[in-house]
Amino acid sequence: MKTLVDLLICSASKYPNRTALVADDAVRPDTWSYEQLVSIVNSLAHCLRVEYGLEPGDRILVRADNSCRLVALYLAAMQARLVFVPLDPNSPVDFMRAVAKSTGVAAAFYAGVQPDVPDIPKIDISNLKLDSQARPLINPPSAEDIVEILFTSGPKGRPRGVMLTHDNILSNVLSTSEIVDRDKQWRLLSVLPLSHMLEQTVGLYTPLYLGSTVYYGAGLNPAHIRKAMQRHRITSMVVVPKLLELLMQGTEREIRHRGQWSRWQQFNRIGTYLPLRLRRMLFASMHRQLGGAFEYFISGGAHLDTLLWQKWERIGIKVIQGYGATECSPVITSNTQYRRIKGSVGRALSGVETRLSEEGELQVRGDNVTAGYWRDEQSNKQAFTKDGWYRTGDLATQDNQANVFLHGRLNDTIVLSNGMNIFPQDLETVLESEASVKSAVVLGLDTSSGDTEIAAAVLLDGRTVDPMSRQKLAEEAVRTANAKLAPHHRIAHVAVWEGDDFPRMQIGTVRRPEVRRVLTSQIDMPARVDGGPPTSGATLDSLRRVVSDVIATDESELCLDTELNEDVGLTSLTQVELLVSLEKTFGISIDDEQFAQVVKLGDLLELVETGGSATATSPYRKWPLHQPAIALRSLLQRMLVFNIHRLVAHPFRVRGMENLANTKLPVLFIANHSSHIDTLSVIRALPDSIREKTAVAAAADYFFKSNLAGSATSLLLNTFPFSRGAQVRRSLEYCADLVHTGWSILIYPEGTRSTTGELLPFKGGIGLLAEELRIPIVPVAVYGGFEILPKGRGFPHPGPASVMFGEPIRPDMEMPTQDLISNLQQSLAGLLRHGRTGESL
Repeated sequence: MKTLVDLLICSASKYPNRTALVADDAVRPDTWSYEQLVSIVNSLAHCLRVEYGLEPGDRILVRADNSCRLVALYLAAMQARLVFVPLDPNSPVDFMRAVAKSTGVAAAFYAGVQPDVPDIPKIDISNLKLDSQARPLINPPSAEDIVEILFTSGPKGRPRGVMLTHDNILSNVLSTSEIVDRDKQWRLLSVLPLSHMLEQTVGLYTPLYLGSTVYYGAGLNPAHIRKAMQRHRITSMVVVPKLLELLMQGTEREIRHRGQWSRWQQFNRIGTYLPLRLRRMLFASMHRQLGGAFEYFISGGAHLDTLLWQKWERIGIKVIQGYGATECSPVITSNTQYRRIKGSVGRALSGVETRLSEEGELQVRGDNVTAGYWRDEQSNKQAFTKDGWYRTGDLATQDNQANVFLHGRLNDTIVLSNGMNIFPQDLETVLESEASVKSAVVLGLDTSSGDTEIAAAVLLDGRTVDPMSRQKLAEEAVRTANAKLAPHHRIAHVAVWEGDDFPRMQIGTVRRPEVRRVLTSQIDMPARVDGGPPTSGATLDSLRRVVSDVIATDESELCLDTELNEDVGLTSLTQVELLVSLEKTFGISIDDEQFAQVVKLGDLLELVETGGSATATSPYRKWPLHQPAIALRSLLQRMLVFNIHRLVAHPFRVRGMENLANTKLPVLFIANHSSHIDTLSVIRALPDSIREKTAVAAAADYFFKSNLAGSATSLLLNTFPFSRGAQVRRSLEYCADLVHTGWSILIYPEGTRSTTGELLPFKGGIGLLAEELRIPIVPVAVYGGFEILPKGRGFPHPGPASVMFGEPIRPDMEMPTQDLISNLQQSLAGLLRHGRTGESL
């Protein structure tokens, strides 16, 4: 195994049917097996070379959010011997253009907004053909081939590109795989951008090497992350310390809200003295909030506060702290799953050598280290020692067991809490371009919460008598400069430097530590300059745009008092679309129960501004799906349920069994509904093999009002609660989870029992299910139930009953949702008009 392409092929041969990638950006996750992934990569590599005319060595710009498609593009580019240049989706236009010009890219691949880069083809990755027809390799790559060039903002505003080969990255993958249990199949939730090497190496290539599964779609929103952890029982994540902090803050906020803070503190004190397994038992409720299977975080990219590390460890969740640099592919040192040293970033990985210079700088050598920067000899000379060691620029010490401890940086680079590196010179150049600013010094200052924020001291050009006017002039200069900077580069705080000049050394260099001391004493950290780093939130105008787009109404007609149900006709169909749109636009997560309390647009604005929540526990029971419950259900159905059905439904006949014989499972059964007898009829009519893997959607507000009734129907008929109102999205997502694990579903699209025996109009949820599940739909005509036990009657009147299975329907996914719903209703109505005779049971 010499290349990352070899890694993929090897894993696909070992684990062909295992799930490799899952994109959780819709109701039903998009799932790719290892075998499917390698076939798609082969086909896409052929497409890149033949259809797009790209040649080996060509550079391609790639800017997109994490997805299965992005992974396929990365791997296909490797196989086609292209060099991809990944960019963060939020990269400013000037930076993109500078990178494109520097590398001479042949094409730009993107998702979302088209990159503003002139004179090259621009290809939306959503339009790439991802067929699974394997094609032969096209001149497979070699270990020395450059895989990618990752650009960072270098000193003096010059972007510099780190060149990484197959040999660099693969050596790091093999070493990194040793920090966790290699024999376990992990479920990793990917949240950091794949444009960063930490997520590529540790969050993608290493899991693929280990035969694990990577999930996409949660983004960086803590509420979305918790929801995905619950849904997929995530076991691990790669994070930056800021995300660890946000997740812990969200947990502690919920605990305070529930009035359990004293208990939480007491458990934390106890947890300090317990072994890991007992800690997990002590904090069992929190572990359930995280999906119940989560084991560890791998943290990198920035300094991890020791107190934060201890908080997670005390509740029984391991935090594996590591350290690296893009130039090292990127991991240099790391703790391991079973050896985690407090305050240390661990030992050097196998195959990686480290040493300390006389100044205490950590230096690195190994196969993982880049050969240099793209066409930048000046940076190469600065980054490497004369004997070939990479200079990290970080001060460090080592103990007698080779554990590395970091102590800051040699240079003045600002490392934000999210791992983003900021070069002060870039910001100073922009700030000094303002007419009122003679000189500026930009520094990173630590806040009381542990964050690092960007602050500036400015030397104004000329003197103003009024100190207040001088401060306003400085703030105005910062606001103007911030408008020219990317969001994460913006200056949050500013102070006017009093004096003729900054303190300087004899060679003219500013004494930054002295400036830092003055800034720390002058700046009120909670106060922020307008136009600084953006905060989350929504305005009425932005909310009106989202609502009007989803509901297709005039934006000008929406106001705070607009009632969403009465005035604009919000249905269960559009509710799901609106929730998804709100979450994508504002980066929040809104639970169905919260949305159920929304009446007016003003209520929705308040909910969006508070950031929503997704911490509600799942109402779905897992035990009915386990094998012991399946076996017991089968026994009870034969001994009890079907005998009761025989007493009231005789004769009982079935037609259309041939339509099930060659149908690929799982399927969605849609049936008419006029009696509680209907479910017994359909379940009894199904062949044993299908019946045992079929779940029944039952009205949440009817069968599950009582825990006893819900448990009984779940045991006997494998029912699950399906919301007929506010929580329809959660119900749709659970249906998708069932289908993903091979379960067919029986659902009544009318939403309630007919009081006349005639077919009622279908609810909107069936259209969403059909679109998202993308499985065959089998119409089921149920006869006799209305005559035996109609709605409102207390006791059944025995009589004949029958069931007829129709031909499977594969709905047209290009059809508008309402048309799709109409077609399904017409199919079931047509089946009901057929005769009532058939094979007797």
